[in-house]
Amino acid sequence: MIAGLLAATGAQAADKPAEKPAAAQPAAAQTPPQLDAETAKALEAVVAATGAADILQANLKRVAPFLVEPLVKANPGKEDALKAAVDKALGQSIDSSREIFLAGVRTAYVRALTPDELKAAAAFAATPAGKKLIGAQAVINRDISITGQQITKRVADDTLKALKTEAEKSGFTIPKELTE
Repeated sequence: MIAGLLAATGAQAADKPAEKPAAAQPAAAQTPPQLDAETAKALEAVVAATGAADILQANLKRVAPFLVEPLVKANPGKEDALKAAVDKALGQSIDSSREIFLAGVRTAYVRALTPDELKAAAAFAATPAGKKLIGAQAVINRDISITGQQITKRVADDTLKALKTEAEKSGFTIPKELTE
């Protein structure tokens, strides 16, 4: 069940840790450097413009079905009450985790962008084009992901076809799980 919860939020299972340098820590565990007032204001503008708090809310809302389903199976006829209980508990958990998450988001931006880049990003985010790009980013990312999946399948199919041809010439066997 934990693997399903992690998959629902895009997190990695504990037995498959994300690749990172040995000395790296999660962004929320790191303290960003002190920022001057102008850079701190730009950082907050970027965090607000990107809707980071909404990302947490959306990701964690995906957890609800993984909690509700087994509860309903174990407690038939109480679906509405169980959904309400999960929503309440999840809402409280989200609220108590929001600042920790946002601290991690701030740290990630500070690590990735210089103060001048943060200021430029904040200025861009306030423009009509910046607002449009940020607003459309989820759709853009989804479309890019779909295209990437399609190309990956095509490359895998082409590679398998070439391997089958080579197997016929060279006499090696293609495992059944690769051909199904």
